[in-house]
Amino acid sequence: PSPPAPRLQVGLEEEIAQALARLGCVDEARTILDRVLIASNHVGLFSEHFVPSTQTQCGNFPQAYSHVGLINAAFAVSPPWSDVL
Repeated sequence: PSPPAPRLQVGLEEEIAQALARLGCVDEARTILDRVLIASNHVGLFSEHFVPSTQTQCGNFPQAYSHVGLINAAFAVSPPWSDVL
């Protein structure tokens, strides 16, 4: 049998994006978030895992922790409120 396809673990990718943003690597963090967003379905929901080669969601669905991680990562790569207001 062939080896299993690599999976994107959505929550982990979001944590990496947050860490990169805090280290000042905001562009790289945004690139990772863009990659995470392709793992959502047509209504924006995430599962626990995503197989990029087949565009397949697998694992727990919908995965609340993935959504919370996405929100936290989005805040991490966004400019501070003082710059926006």
